[in-house]
Amino acid sequence: MDYLRCEPFAFDLASRQLFRENEPIELTSKEFELALYLFENREAVISRKKLLEAVWETTADIHTRTVDAHVSRLRQKLQLDSTRWQICSIYKHGYSLRETTTIITTDVPEKRLSETEYEA
Repeated sequence: MDYLRCEPFAFDLASRQLFRENEPIELTSKEFELALYLFENREAVISRKKLLEAVWETTADIHTRTVDAHVSRLRQKLQLDSTRWQICSIYKHGYSLRETTTIITTDVPEKRLSETEYEA
């Protein structure tokens, strides 16, 4: 497998290049590895410890904000706010790359509670 596709992104694994809608995104080596790891493990909650071990190949016994800083830069460079993907911060656990969905609602009349229903 030479490519990993998660529209609008495509990872060229041979050249270690990431594309968004066929336009290359400039990433450092660690940013590419982090993005690839997150997309390969999309929807999973991944601890900072696991990310340090997998991407930086270091033990997670050290206190560092490296993962947080790289995730922040990755969000900006990938412009995730304008795609269907989102890196979610999971409090006290780590991160999860999730596919966002748009909820389409129809015009449904709003039922208002009467004063007696509201007090009950």
